[in-house]
Amino acid sequence: MPTIYKVDHNRVFTGKTVEIGPKDPIFPNSIMTPPPETDGFAIWDGNKWFTRDEYPTPPQRVPPRVTKLTRLEFRNRFTTAEKVALENARETNAMVRVFFDDLAAAEYVDIEEEAVVEGVQYLESQGLIAEGRAAEILNG
Repeated sequence: MPTIYKVDHNRVFTGKTVEIGPKDPIFPNSIMTPPPETDGFAIWDGNKWFTRDEYPTPPQRVPPRVTKLTRLEFRNRFTTAEKVALENARETNAMVRVFFDDLAAAEYVDIEEEAVVEGVQYLESQGLIAEGRAAEILNG
């Protein structure tokens, strides 16, 4: 009777074996090829076994960068003092007024969109937000 070798969710041999008959199904997380003898861990890579001294840890998933924000999420990236300064600047600076009117008309704010990047950088160049804040606002 054939033997199957059980592996865990990281494809590491658990030490458990199961003998199966010719009509028995092969279970998920089971390998038909015998693992090598080792004092460490036997790991199945889909084609062959290899060994490691330490238990493998899967790479951490990096969450995707969110670039599309609601208008409120984008607005909340500014401090209260910056918001006050920008409101005051709207009255005297047409570029600031146009930038914020465009944001108000948008369904969402894409912080990678060229107009948004240029707009935030313009605010910094005019001293309406502190030096370095444009990068902070755009990078979250």
